[in-house]
Amino acid sequence: MRKQRNSQSGWILSTRAYRDTSVIADCFSLNYGRVSMIAKGAKQSRSRYRGLLQPFYGIQLSWIEGNSDLFTLIDIEELPQVTVPLAGTALYCGFYINELMTRLLHLHDPHPRLYGVYSHTLQQLMNCDDSTIKHILRIFEKRMLQSIGYALVLNYDTESGEAIQADSLYHYIPEVGPVACRKSDAGFKLHGSTLLALDSEQQMDANGENEGRHLLRFMLKYYLGEKPLKSRELLHNDY
Repeated sequence: MRKQRNSQSGWILSTRAYRDTSVIADCFSLNYGRVSMIAKGAKQSRSRYRGLLQPFYGIQLSWIEGNSDLFTLIDIEELPQVTVPLAGTALYCGFYINELMTRLLHLHDPHPRLYGVYSHTLQQLMNCDDSTIKHILRIFEKRMLQSIGYALVLNYDTESGEAIQADSLYHYIPEVGPVACRKSDAGFKLHGSTLLALDSEQQMDANGENEGRHLLRFMLKYYLGEKPLKSRELLHNDY
């Protein structure tokens, strides 16, 4: 049976060594979603893959599908106009969103809209400053959850059906949404203004940023499970 060949633009999410000379690359492609492929001989000094299997390099990937979920990389070409050089905190944020993608995306599940969101977010990280970087992360987290079927309800109380009120306090219940707090309620609460700002993707004040970070971190942990994200160790807790 002839093996199918494919060629796609994509991004490297992560790599790991495989045997003595090869590398397994976890990639995010435009129309095939997340794919894992072996780059045979990539660790050899004369490998045509050397230096290209890097996160945040825009690349054109060509591979052969096999009988398992692990494909075989046969060619790679950098797309310099797409490559995003990140440094400092922005680089750590890039590693963070890459780990989110690796943990939350199923293999071979296409997400062309998320591909655009991811590419745009990298461009934003390259050009951002400390005043906007938290906002960029929150919007990516929100849009990613939406793209993979876990969209947050942000504009109405799921218990009463009423519109969110900016000056009211709410609990957020996974797979349900925001519910107005009662005076006796304990636990994490957030203002309606934070929910509305996330819904409209408006930048928030310091209190809104803290509440938004708490909400998204809570929801991501719900879907990720108990295993912590290694990349969060690189980021200050404020992010």
